[in-house]
Amino acid sequence: MGTLALTAGTQVYPLSSVSVSGTAGVAGVLNVRGANVSVASGQAWLHPRPFPYFQTYYLNNPVPQQGMTKQYSQFGQGAGGSLYVNPVPDQAYTLNLDCVCYPIALVDDTTAEAIPYPWTDCVPYYAAFLALMSAQRTGDADHMWQQFQTFMQRARQMANPSVNPMQAAQSGNPTRSGQLGAQAGG
Repeated sequence: MGTLALTAGTQVYPLSSVSVSGTAGVAGVLNVRGANVSVASGQAWLHPRPFPYFQTYYLNNPVPQQGMTKQYSQFGQGAGGSLYVNPVPDQAYTLNLDCVCYPIALVDDTTAEAIPYPWTDCVPYYAAFLALMSAQRTGDADHMWQQFQTFMQRARQMANPSVNPMQAAQSGNPTRSGQLGAQAGG
């Protein structure tokens, strides 16, 4: 979770201004998956919009309205992206953001690790894959890639809850093969 302080009259905020200071090992934000605005003692959900929609219906206004923010859109990808809000804040607000973040650089053995267990088990296989690809040993690299995929799938299975296991964005769609026309047993 990150927080973003909105100021009156400002509609665009770089992702670098999102505070994730309470999370060890996190360097910055890549993507905002959800947002709430703090109101009184609670929170109000903000409606996410694709940027082309946001541009057409909210930015296409010579006299932007001001008020409590109700919609947002991310423009640009990765750490260089920005967050647009609408209406333009009429006072200071705080957004609570569900963020996808990138880790700080690992400097030594005392650097905080941002990748949680069980995904840390995957890291050596991915590192070996990259090293073997660099050494042009594609057969060995393919084996390390398969091991990496096995450990990634294991980590996802361990992390997904037993109730509503498909709610995690990274979990696979169990009906995807049927949607793509694959036949069972074939």
